[in-house]
Amino acid sequence: IELDVLRSWAAGLTRRPEMPQMRLDLERQDVEIRFAKNQMFPSVDLTASFGVNGLQASYTRLFDDFVRGDARDKSIGVVISVPLWNRAEKERLRSSKLAKEQLLVDFKRLEQQIQIEIDNAIRTAATSLERVTATREARQYAEEALAAEQKKLEEGISTSFVVLTLQRNLTQTRADEIQALVDYRQALTQLAVAEGTILDRHNIILTGEAEPVLARD
Repeated sequence: IELDVLRSWAAGLTRRPEMPQMRLDLERQDVEIRFAKNQMFPSVDLTASFGVNGLQASYTRLFDDFVRGDARDKSIGVVISVPLWNRAEKERLRSSKLAKEQLLVDFKRLEQQIQIEIDNAIRTAATSLERVTATREARQYAEEALAAEQKKLEEGISTSFVVLTLQRNLTQTRADEIQALVDYRQALTQLAVAEGTILDRHNIILTGEAEPVLARD
């Protein structure tokens, strides 16, 4: 797999699940700040009422007017509320802004943490890949050396001890190559975790069902 720091950074800053959640928290805090600001402005409320006027000369007339529906009382008006001190509202606004600043600090810290994790994973993967190359070359050299020594043994110019020694060396170089491949695969998995692309690497699509569904070509 081609290792590209900038591409991995871009993937990590968009695909890591912590990033969308952090952005959502920032949006919610912006809503809280706007609400706190609105609470500091004067409010204008429209009021209206409709009812039956009971201020009549006698109970008999009141009852008659009520039955006929003549004694109606309608009104409409505007209520303006002007906050004088706004201490509670100012404190709420200040707290909301401080919370937003803390979220921004956490957001930047998360970005740096993701970039550091990706850098470390890429360096580990690159080192592991170099070990794969080195151990593969060592294994190929051991195979060639063993083949040449076996040919010498057949011609009577070598000994079985030397051949057995070269066979043990070949076995060890094969084990070293396998271990290097395992380490390289683990490093790539760690890089995918740091990028937030681990599901893509394994062709897994989450559909909201009980079990993940493997993507098909």
